[in-house]
Amino acid sequence: MKPTQNRESIHPSEKISWLEIALYLKDLNLLNLQNLQEWAGRVNRVTVTGPGERPSGLPGQIKWEKLDPERSLVEIRNCRLREAESDWILFLEDDEEVDTSQFAGLRNHLREDQWVPALINCQPETDTLRNYIQIRMVPKSADPVYEGFQIPDATRTLLEKEVQLSTRVVGIDRKSCPVEQIVNADLFSEPVETPQSCLIQGEKKFRERKYAQASALYRRVLKVEKLLPFDRVAAVNGLASCMTEQYRWQQALTLAAQSIEAEPHQRLPYLIIYRISQLNKNWEKSYQILSDYHQILSRDTRANFDRALSETETLVQLGAIAKRTDRLESALDCYEHLVAIHPDDEENGWIEEALRLSVKTGHFEKSVFYFRNLFEHDLPDQLSPERSEELYDIMSSFMEQGWYNYVSKVYEQLYQADADNGEYRRRLIVALSKSNRLEKAKALIA
Repeated sequence: MKPTQNRESIHPSEKISWLEIALYLKDLNLLNLQNLQEWAGRVNRVTVTGPGERPSGLPGQIKWEKLDPERSLVEIRNCRLREAESDWILFLEDDEEVDTSQFAGLRNHLREDQWVPALINCQPETDTLRNYIQIRMVPKSADPVYEGFQIPDATRTLLEKEVQLSTRVVGIDRKSCPVEQIVNADLFSEPVETPQSCLIQGEKKFRERKYAQASALYRRVLKVEKLLPFDRVAAVNGLASCMTEQYRWQQALTLAAQSIEAEPHQRLPYLIIYRISQLNKNWEKSYQILSDYHQILSRDTRANFDRALSETETLVQLGAIAKRTDRLESALDCYEHLVAIHPDDEENGWIEEALRLSVKTGHFEKSVFYFRNLFEHDLPDQLSPERSEELYDIMSSFMEQGWYNYVSKVYEQLYQADADNGEYRRRLIVALSKSNRLEKAKALIA
């Protein structure tokens, strides 16, 4: 999910004079002129470092620097900091987008000894979301802030200068993975081993299913005496993920529990415990941990290299486990939430599931609401044979709850539209008899 808390509105015409944006662009196909124009109208300066000559159509107030393949990303960032015109620079890459309205009031959280980390939300077209926390908003500096080569790491600077990190974050959205190209590249060209380079190498080995090598890299990070807190939990979570894949489940569970204790507002350790509980068919534990996970899903994560299930997939799985553990009211809440999030989605069967659970839990008004929602386009004379059978089944469940008057109204509507349908007539007679409308039932029999 995209983080929403700690966001304030800003007047559209208000200039953010203390900030400039520096965009690093590896591929011209990712150039978004509309975003650049919007940023240029809001911040003090926008600089783009990209391949080739200045593109036509680029707004004149935007500075363009041709990308030199011999220069590293770290060198480019440190250069931008030395040449900054504004007090602070926000570094962006590739297809990243940032909503400038979140900068309202942010200046009050920024000092030389307190920085605001960036929460990067990577949303590919899957149900697994990825989050990365990086140091992207940095004060201008004559001294280098980042070390490394293509993997910028500001850990040493923050620790040496005793910089505190605000609980507020800068939200950055993108579709591509910010470490994908680095993961697939030769990482050993990095001149200095940093926590970021080790974490990315660990990610690379994990994806290659080289879990022993990945574990060694995560342990190397954890041996560093001083780490940024979100990188420490990333290393613990990475190690726990390796243990899970190696079937060392008790060790994985211990690490995941320690990670949650250290930082409750993250996702991956909850999902590790959930997965292991599922594999062990411990449905009670599966329900409890996924329920806890859903409670914190709307909060900004405080862990780097975090992974999350989308809210939709979380609710689907939580609803299924709630049914398995006979928590029907909780299951109903899940499916009602799904219907509210996706009101026009009729293919996944969530409305029908909400209807059946409403009936089972005795919620008459909800049952009627979802019944009408499900059949409003078919009644009274557009029912296919398959839909008729489905309606009969649902009306039978209404009868089991003693809701005879409503059932008789439905069948009366159907019978009036098709008086030759013997099944409608038979079912209407039964419903009328159950609702003590015997004279009307007898008239139909005659």
